[in-house]
Amino acid sequence: MENGKVQYGTWRPFVKDDGTELEREYDYPKERRTILGEDAQQELNKKLRCLTPGDHINAEYYLHRRYVICSGVFQRVDMFRRCLVLSDKRVPLDDLRNIYREDWI
Repeated sequence: MENGKVQYGTWRPFVKDDGTELEREYDYPKERRTILGEDAQQELNKKLRCLTPGDHINAEYYLHRRYVICSGVFQRVDMFRRCLVLSDKRVPLDDLRNIYREDWI
């Protein structure tokens, strides 16, 4: 090693499949987690009861200090694990803020 350089070349960030760099968690501003009031919880519960398996939905939930929107096909609400099961993801019910279905918009 000469002058403190890495022996195998310079460091480059990891890249995704499309060639863009991976985002780092600290690149995004931190959002405070909102605690839903009783009315908002009841409204979210009504929306959950209206869902049927096969509906295409968007779920907004808290992940890594920010709110993200995940879309997928609704399968079921797993009360044992307390999560919303979408086509390829599980969204924790405690982190869920809102649900959107295509015909509700």
